[in-house]
Amino acid sequence: MADTVETGVIMSNLLPLSLRDYYELQLLDVLRAETIFTRFARSVVDFAARDTKTIVFSRAFDLHPAIGALTEAVPFVEGAYLDGEQTSITIAEHGNTIKTNAFHATIQFWNSGDFKTLVREKLGRNLVESLEMMAFNEFITTGYQRYPNAVTARADLSVTDIFIPDYADQSRTNLQSRNAAGLNGGEAPICIIHPRQVRDIRHAAGSDWVEKVQYADPVRFVRGEVGMFDGVRYVANNFCRLPNGGEVVAQSTVDAAATGGATLLGQGGPNSGGLSPVRLTYVTVADGTDFEADQEVSITTASLGAAVLETDENAEHRVILSVDGNNIYFTKPLLVAHATGAYVTEARDLYGGVMIAGPGMVFGVGQMPGVIVPPVIDDFARINRLSWYGIFDFSLLEDDYIEAWITAASTSNYGEA
Repeated sequence: MADTVETGVIMSNLLPLSLRDYYELQLLDVLRAETIFTRFARSVVDFAARDTKTIVFSRAFDLHPAIGALTEAVPFVEGAYLDGEQTSITIAEHGNTIKTNAFHATIQFWNSGDFKTLVREKLGRNLVESLEMMAFNEFITTGYQRYPNAVTARADLSVTDIFIPDYADQSRTNLQSRNAAGLNGGEAPICIIHPRQVRDIRHAAGSDWVEKVQYADPVRFVRGEVGMFDGVRYVANNFCRLPNGGEVVAQSTVDAAATGGATLLGQGGPNSGGLSPVRLTYVTVADGTDFEADQEVSITTASLGAAVLETDENAEHRVILSVDGNNIYFTKPLLVAHATGAYVTEARDLYGGVMIAGPGMVFGVGQMPGVIVPPVIDDFARINRLSWYGIFDFSLLEDDYIEAWITAASTSNYGEA
C-alpha cells in the first residue's frame, strides 16, 4: 500500500545522479536575477487575518475643490462631504516542501557532502522566486494594460512590436495626468522590463540613453537599475518574460499513456533513464511534426485553454534536445506531473514592462512567509523535511499608479524572436 503520509521523498532510487561515483565535484549553480517586484509592494500585516483570510482597507477620497466665492454676511455654508471606500483582499496559504531520506543524505556527493545546506538554499530561493512571480503576475493585471502599434491581443504581437522609449514616455504622461503619488514629489517613475527589452531601448535610444552612473547617486540605485531615458528610470528583471505567450509556432498535446502512464513526471531529461523504476528520457505528443531541437516549449494545463498563461501553477518551460517522430527529448527533466491532453506549445516569447509611479500594490500578510523545519515523525526517524509557509497574497489596489506594456522583443532566448 502506498504511503499516504509521506510522499515526494528524495531517496536513492529517485535521484541517481547524486549517488554517482565522482572523485571530486564542484557544484555549479545558475546565476539568477535579483528580485524586484516584491520590493515595490507595500506590506500590510494583519495577524488576525489568519482566521478570517481577509484583510480590509479603508480609503478616504479627497474633498471636492472649493473654487467658488463665499457670500458676504452668510454665517454658515454647506459643509464638505467626506467619503471613501472600503476594499479587501483575500489571502491564502502558500508553501512548498522538500523531503529527504536521512540515509540518502549521507551517501550523495551534492554540494561537497553538505546536502542539508543545499536543500535549505534551494528552498529559500524557491520562496523568493515564488513571491516575485506572484507580484509580477498581479502587477500586469492592471486595467491600464497596453499593447504597441494598435495591437489588441497577445497572439497578434509580431517581432516588430517591441518596447520603445516612447511607450514609457506615454505611460509617464498618463501617470502624471492621473496624479500618481510618486510623481507629485518630482520622482521619476520606475519602468521594470526584461533585459531583452532593455537592449531594444538602447538601440532605439542611441546617444540619448543616460547610464545610471551619469545621473544618480550610487547609494540610491534601485537594484537592477540600468539607465534613464525621458525621465523614466529603467530596471531590468528576468521575471518580466512571458515564455511562449504569443503567436503559436507549434502546438500539440501530451500522450502520457504512450509512455507508460496517465501522467508524466521526471521524464524528458537526459539523466531520467537511470531512475528506478525506469523513467523514459522523452515525452510523447500527439503530433511532433513542427517541433525541433533548441526550441523552448511550455507544458501547460489543458483545462486552462490552449494559450500559455503566466498564472498556470503547473506550467513548465523546457528546451528541446532532439525530436524523434512524436517523441520529444528535453535538456532537463520535468518536475511536475502532466496529464494526457496537456498542451505542449512553442510560441513567440512576450515581455511585460511595468511602469510604477506610486504605492499601488499591497502585500497583504496574515503570516509572514518563512522557512520551517518540521519535526521528524516517521516510524524510523529518517525522513527530514524542510518547508516554507505563509499566509499572504498580492493585490493591486491603486490602479492609477500602474501601467503595463505587453510587447515582443527583437531577440529571444531560444529560436527566432
